[in-house]
Amino acid sequence: MPAAWSLAIDFGTSNTTAAVETAGRIETVRLDAASDSMPSAVLKDGDALIVGRAAENRMRTSPADYEPAPKTLLGRSRAVLGGGVVDPIDLAAAVL
Repeated sequence: MPAAWSLAIDFGTSNTTAAVETAGRIETVRLDAASDSMPSAVLKDGDALIVGRAAENRMRTSPADYEPAPKTLLGRSRAVLGGGVVDPIDLAAAVL
């Protein structure tokens, strides 16, 4: 029988973190090469959504395609990135 486990995700306005609990032991999940958290940022690249530090790195060359805090858009019917309309739920799902 496989061990039971739980996943906890903290989808923050600025950063996202996660942890896994298995058999009473909690460990953070490495979400970024440099840390256990990643920026919650999203960048629209054509039909693709790029998240985290990669989105932040591309923000300088594509600022109109960048959303630093997609959590703040939840509850709205749409977001505009790069001249295109995106459902805020899709932005949050990309981060998660």
